[in-house]
Amino acid sequence: MDSKSQLRKYRWVDSKLWSLLKKIPCHEEFYRYVQWHNLAFTVTNNNNIPVHVLQYHSYSTNFDRTLEIFLRFLDLRRNGKIEPFQTGKEYHSYYTK
Repeated sequence: MDSKSQLRKYRWVDSKLWSLLKKIPCHEEFYRYVQWHNLAFTVTNNNNIPVHVLQYHSYSTNFDRTLEIFLRFLDLRRNGKIEPFQTGKEYHSYYTK
């Protein structure tokens, strides 16, 4: 853990949040990821921008229905061959312990 983390200087990272964050590998990247999504939801909500949240598990449990709903949201039609969805992808190689 980096005791000189830049996150500690922000007023919204209090001691309780910091004690939790510092236990997470790559805690600054994790915080940025969560913050980006929180701000994206805030911007879209405040500006009445339509949003469609895709859940990864929806692809594996009901790919065709999930694709149809997403295409309808984007006002697009199916075009060409749809590649089969590969379930069970994990990204362990992206992270170190």
